[in-house]
Amino acid sequence: MPYLNTNSILNRVDPRLKIVMNIVLIVTTFFISNWIILGLFLILVVSLVLLAGIPMLYCLKKLKSPTIMIVIMLLLQTLIAPHEHAVSYGFLTFARLMIVIISMIVLTSTTRSKAFILSLEAFLRPISKLGFKTGSIILTFRIIQRFVPSIFEEANKILSAQASRGLDIKRANIWMKMRLIGALLLPVFIVAIKRADELSNTMAVRGYAINQKRSNYQTLRKG
Repeated sequence: MPYLNTNSILNRVDPRLKIVMNIVLIVTTFFISNWIILGLFLILVVSLVLLAGIPMLYCLKKLKSPTIMIVIMLLLQTLIAPHEHAVSYGFLTFARLMIVIISMIVLTSTTRSKAFILSLEAFLRPISKLGFKTGSIILTFRIIQRFVPSIFEEANKILSAQASRGLDIKRANIWMKMRLIGALLLPVFIVAIKRADELSNTMAVRGYAINQKRSNYQTLRKG
């Protein structure tokens, strides 16, 4: 999800603290079965959305697709494996997942991707001192940060080209959408492979070594 520069207090909080608190919130949510406490947690994450200055309409749009998937999944679970507590368990799971998704929206909307990578690197630094090779993990996230948005951009260009030829995926029925998505996957896959090959060659030419100690242009403030 894209970063929203709303200049809120949450945008200025140390990203390491936000990540740790988000993990604590998510883990705690899945250990709670009390509806009152879950309701308070839901109020908490909605309050964080307001505190972060995230437009409610934007948040609801981000919740639309995962909510539909969760509802379908819970309905199938109720139909396939019905039992006396299936409905209450389904609502409990739905509430938990809503809390998790909203908290992730707040985290990603108030934390720049570069700050997230630097925070991950800071968390893994003590592990690397024990002899574990964490360079490949950091490199993977840096590649995702850099190239996944450009791949989505290529996909949007292909969709726009299809729409200009009369194949608008937004107006197509479900079967036509499946065909258009299938036609989209191959060129996107080819673009991804091409980018990966170019990146690999560039890194090899520059003598890049994954687990060598290196500095960063940007650093997180200590404290």
